[in-house]
Amino acid sequence: MKNKEKIEIEIIYVDQDRIFREHHELSGPTQLREIRKLSSSEMKKFWAEEGSVAIDNSVVKDDLIIRKSTRVIVLRPLAIEPKELRRKRAKLAEKP
Repeated sequence: MKNKEKIEIEIIYVDQDRIFREHHELSGPTQLREIRKLSSSEMKKFWAEEGSVAIDNSVVKDDLIIRKSTRVIVLRPLAIEPKELRRKRAKLAEKP
């Protein structure tokens, strides 16, 4: 009998002040929606509120099958648009 390799999943949610991180070990390929069910109630809440997750910098859907160890990022809306942030930094840099 062939030993199946364990799949390690790291789920991350970054708030403005905190980082939430969870680790799960799976025995084989699993749909993302099933991994969501394994998450803590707090992580499920973030995932439900934000709705989108990314793997390798790409937004993915819940029906994606995870076949290898990976990091899942729960996305949140931007607190400030990057363009606006650059303007503010430039303005601060101009002051003597």
